[in-house]
Parts: sequence; structure tokens; C-alpha cells
Amino acid sequence: MRKKGGRDKGTKGQRGKAAFFLLLSLLAAASLCAHAETASCSKTVVLDAEDQFAFAQDYFESGEYDKAIIEFERFIHFFPDDDNVGSALHHSGKAHFQLGQHAEAIEAFGRHIRRNTDETGIDISPEVAGSIWLASESYQALGQTDRSLVILHRLLAETDDPALEDETYYRIGWNHVRRQEWERARNAFKAVSDEGENNDYNIKNILSGLDKADDIPLKSPGLAGTLSIIPGTGYLYLGRYRDAATAFLLNAALIGATWEAFDNGNDILGGLLGVVGAGFYSGNVYGSISSAHKFNLDRKESFIQGLRESARFGSFAGGDRIAFLIQLQY
Repeated sequence: MRKKGGRDKGTKGQRGKAAFFLLLSLLAAASLCAHAETASCSKTVVLDAEDQFAFAQDYFESGEYDKAIIEFERFIHFFPDDDNVGSALHHSGKAHFQLGQHAEAIEAFGRHIRRNTDETGIDISPEVAGSIWLASESYQALGQTDRSLVILHRLLAETDDPALEDETYYRIGWNHVRRQEWERARNAFKAVSDEGENNDYNIKNILSGLDKADDIPLKSPGLAGTLSIIPGTGYLYLGRYRDAATAFLLNAALIGATWEAFDNGNDILGGLLGVVGAGFYSGNVYGSISSAHKFNLDRKESFIQGLRESARFGSFAGGDRIAFLIQLQY
């Protein structure tokens, strides 16, 4: 009877193990099925070119330029042959421009321009022209004014569209104004067509203002330095009366103290005071010369600012130009 009971227990144990392994198998199969379903679902997620571009555009239009750059670059990466790649590059450059990242803006605009360049030249659309204009402004911001002019003249050589030519000549004119090259600026503004001149560019006002460039009240740095032989008179010539009085009294005091030290036989003190006095005296001369340069720079900047106010967009800053480019709807 014990043997029979033992066999029953053994049979039940084997059945229990079989049921356990069956359960494990079912769980494993269920897990695999769930994984397969998840994988199948993940395969159904499709990145759509139109939606991705619109997503990037939404960020750009809401002023979230850093995010817009990421999404435009994602679009370019996944859809390199899409018709909107050029526009994505252009807007990526504009986003960098708005963030003040001018080197990165130039790189993005350059990619856009190269995409539209072949052995016959550049295919100039309004959007490509916009990339060239803003690349020029970025070069200006980086102090590379020569390059800024070069790419604008390249645009002129590649297009015969009167509207694009007018805008480019207009920008070249302001480029020369920034460089204080008044005659070259006049020639560029004069090159704007009659139609463009009447199209709210205010060329007549700008040319009238440029005619007064020779009347900007300037001071001679050389004369300021020469007058400073008598301490303070250089500053007096520049209208800086407080600095003139300070320079005169300080130098007079040091010269007097030096003279008195030598007169009393205190050569060491006299020598030290002489060295200090020489430093202040040369500083008086150098300060007068540099102040004259600063005076002239301030007057020229004030003149340029007045010239900008006579133009259609006020200050010719990058942000103002961006607003204009958006209005072009290119």
C-alpha cells in the first residue's frame, strides 16, 4: 500500500512540475507576443516630412529659435532630398542670426547658397538672396566688412531681378556708410532704380543727408596733441573743461614739487617726482589725442544714426531687416 501511495505521490509531483513548466512556457510566450506587438506598433511610427517641417516652423514663428534649429536640422537629416530643405537651411540660418550666433548663421546660409549653386552659377531666388543678405549682415557683425561687401557684389553679378538688385544696392550703400566711405555709399544708393527709389527707400533723403557728411564737426588729433604741450590745453580745445583744469593743476603741482625738491638739494626725491611728473605729462598728451579720436568717432556715429532715421526702416539693425525679409514672403 505504501508503494502504491508512493507511486501516486510521484505521479502527482511529476504532474505538478509539468504544470509549472507549462505555465512558465505560456508566460514566456505571452511576453514574446507582447514584445512582438510593441515592436510592430513601433514600426508604425512614421516621421512625415511635411509635419516635421511644420513643427520646426512653429518653433521658429513662436521665437523659440534654439528648438527651431534642432528641428530644422532633424528635417534636413531625415529628408535630404525634400523640396523644403533649402527653406529649412535658410530658416535655420535666420534662427542662428536672431540668437546672435553669426558664425553659425553664416555656415547655414552658406549651405543654402551652395545647394543652389552649380557650374553655371547661383540660382538666385528671393529666398537665396535673403540668405546672402543676412550672411552679409552676419559678416558685418563679426567685423568682416570686406567679406560682407564681396558676397553682395556676387549677388549683383548673378541676378537680373530689378527688385533684388535694388535691395542689394541699398544694402551695399549702408555697408559703405558703416565704413564711413561716403562717396561709395552715394554711388550705391544712386544705383537704386527709379522704381526702387519711389518704393519707400527714401533715397533722396539719404543722399541729402550724405551731402552733409563733409560738414561733420571734427577735431584734429594732431592739433590736440600739439596744444597739450601746455598741460590741459588739448582738453580745452576739445571742450572738456574739467579734464583740462585737472590736467593743468596736476601737472603744474608735480612740476613745482620736482623743481622745489631739486632746489633744496633733494635729488632722489626730485628724480622720483620727475619720473611721476613725466608720466602724467605724457598721459596728458596721449589723453588729448585719443579724446580727439573719440570725439570724431562719436560725431560720425551720431551722423550715421541721423542718416538711418531718415531711411525707411530707422536703424539698419539686423532685427529690422529680418522683419522686412519676412514681409517679402519669399
